Amino acid sequence: MKNYDVIIIGAGPAGVFCAISLKEKNLKLKIAIIEKGKPLIKLVQSGGGRCNLSNKKAKAKSCIPYYPRGSRFISHLFYQYDVESFCKWLSQNKIDVKIEQEEKIFLKSDDSKQLETVFMQKLRNYNIDLIKGEFIDFKINLKNDSIDENRFEVVLKENVKGNFGKESEEKIEKQSFYSNFLVISSGSNREVLKKIESKGIITHDFIPSLYGFKIKEIEEAKLAGITLKDISVYLEPQSKDEKGNINIEVNNGDEIRKMKKRKSQKVNGDLLFTHEGLSGPAILKLSSYYAIDLYNSNFKGILHIDFYPNKTFEELEKEMLDKCHKGAKIIKNIYNEMYIAENLWGFLLEKVEICKDILANQIKKEQIKRLIKILKDFKVEVNDKSMNKEEFVSAGGIDLDEIDKQCKSKKIDRLYFIGEILNIDGITGGYNLQSCWTTSYVCADSIAKLSCQNPK
Repeated sequence: MKNYDVIIIGAGPAGVFCAISLKEKNLKLKIAIIEKGKPLIKLVQSGGGRCNLSNKKAKAKSCIPYYPRGSRFISHLFYQYDVESFCKWLSQNKIDVKIEQEEKIFLKSDDSKQLETVFMQKLRNYNIDLIKGEFIDFKINLKNDSIDENRFEVVLKENVKGNFGKESEEKIEKQSFYSNFLVISSGSNREVLKKIESKGIITHDFIPSLYGFKIKEIEEAKLAGITLKDISVYLEPQSKDEKGNINIEVNNGDEIRKMKKRKSQKVNGDLLFTHEGLSGPAILKLSSYYAIDLYNSNFKGILHIDFYPNKTFEELEKEMLDKCHKGAKIIKNIYNEMYIAENLWGFLLEKVEICKDILANQIKKEQIKRLIKILKDFKVEVNDKSMNKEEFVSAGGIDLDEIDKQCKSKKIDRLYFIGEILNIDGITGGYNLQSCWTTSYVCADSIAKLSCQNPK
């Protein structure tokens, strides 16, 4: 019979960091991590392999706008462990970082495998067992609440005993492991969520977040590869109530107020034209803010783009008139002066029915106004979500009212939930990984303290 102090389900960033944090606090704890696939695969692939570790704004007093769901909860946890705490841990382990645009924190090496190597080495050094197998269910031993008794039975399917990738030939149909504490860090696994729900714990279905938009009009225009810096976008979702408010299911009044306020706000960031529509930081932020509403409307809506957010309509109109009346220029050739790609400029001219080969000084003022209007508010229909290979984040998971400020279940003692399985998700920029580090640490801190209070 395999007995452990702590069993962790899932060897993603949250699960692995939780195990390491536990050992840093109590070397005597016997810990196992159960994982069906390859450990830390999401970490390695995140940020295009560069790994956006966190964000300088992932702190208690500044994080609220960057977490569409779970902002109040995670802000309280940041008082215990925030971006500065994690950066200190990285420094202690001789891992250098750098700060980039929008205060995103990346590995200085630009190689996520560096952190993977450090994590895996620590698992070995701390003798943390990594068990390969598919989680089926967990059972609770209620006969004796003492810490001396194994409280949880964790059942695996088709388990192959492995030691960090080295598998034995022995295959077992089902196998049980036992522990005093159980930590579930299984990401957006729907089957695991169903098992948790069957124990009487309230959950929310996982839905996609952080994805690009499929836009037929952009796809047909063949504008893939164009990148625009510092533009503004906002979304007009398809489904609204009678008052025009966005229909979004949220858990508390704070988030309701926040979403109504956000409805009239524009999101700033870079925009990337893809072979099927639009992506880039600005679009990813919108997909996060409106994840539930987009899901409910089958990923449809009207996207508004302001190509020149730092200029008013009148300022841009004056600038355009000056350019048009300065010399004999063909209108299609002033794209460089407008800091816009040639084929996109031509596409926009066609939209307002301006001949690309006409002399700029022959364009009528009414035509200029139509052009400025589309440059300041280009409306395009969103037809679907894109199939983003880096779409790792989901909205939904364990209802936050089900756990305390140590990520411990209020209904089942010594059961914890960390990482993406919680109904916490942030916009692009490192916020989601910081949520993993934070929930992992506070969970580990709680278990370590409880285990010290109840020594074997």
